[in-house]
Amino acid sequence: MFRSIELPSDGRNMLVKDLVDKCVVTCTEETSLTEVYDLIRKCSYGCVVVIDSDAHRAPIGIVDTHSICEQLIVRGRNPKGLRAANVMNSRIRRISETKTVNELRDHLDDDRRLIVAVNQKHELTGIVTPKRLADALSQPAVEVEKVGTFEKLIGTRSPARAEIPAFGFI
Repeated sequence: MFRSIELPSDGRNMLVKDLVDKCVVTCTEETSLTEVYDLIRKCSYGCVVVIDSDAHRAPIGIVDTHSICEQLIVRGRNPKGLRAANVMNSRIRRISETKTVNELRDHLDDDRRLIVAVNQKHELTGIVTPKRLADALSQPAVEVEKVGTFEKLIGTRSPARAEIPAFGFI
């Protein structure tokens, strides 16, 4: 009988691409501040990822209400004529979608709100929130029994001699 114990892909061994939220609101550097603010209000994360262009989709920054207020109130800038590039926070954390979630453990204490996942071409594939990352890292490893194909067809135990009345005792 073929029987082995295998640890499944728990939260720590899960790949980043399995954890990311692919529904991301994006804009380009040239998007007007009014449009950016409307996008932020519609987004459940409260921020918009700024990409270099619709063709390349490389993330270059994040705009949230905090970064807008910082430019308008703290620095006293006039909102007319401002674009996403003028108010974006370029301190974003980019991570490859092929890394394991366990490799992101050091990003939990980071002050950035989101982790931006990129593919091998450095294109945006999704985002990971610190809460979702913490939840994945806190999942315990669960043992799962892997049963061979032969066992699935016949059953997991062989019958005893007493259970084969048609053949008698062998």
